[in-house]
Amino acid sequence: MNRYGGRRRLPDTGEAIGIVLLAVGFLLRSQPARLTALAVIALTVAKVFIVDTASISGIYRALSVIGLGVVLLGIGWVYQHVLYPRARTKAAS
Repeated sequence: MNRYGGRRRLPDTGEAIGIVLLAVGFLLRSQPARLTALAVIALTVAKVFIVDTASISGIYRALSVIGLGVVLLGIGWVYQHVLYPRARTKAAS
């Protein structure tokens, strides 16, 4: 499709749906919702690497992969800190 066509927006939509499902899973403390969200995100990432990066080259490919990596790091950080928060300890006097 063209540069701004539907096929280009699918990864954005997949990431958004995955992030919303992940938030719902955290709020409801629902493991199936969180696992579904992770599956949606994984499928979106696979689609980006297999299909989308094949159609771009050069700096745009590198920026696409870097941007995707930043999003995945952010999701991982939130998942780690929301699901497994550190217990607060009192400082020794």
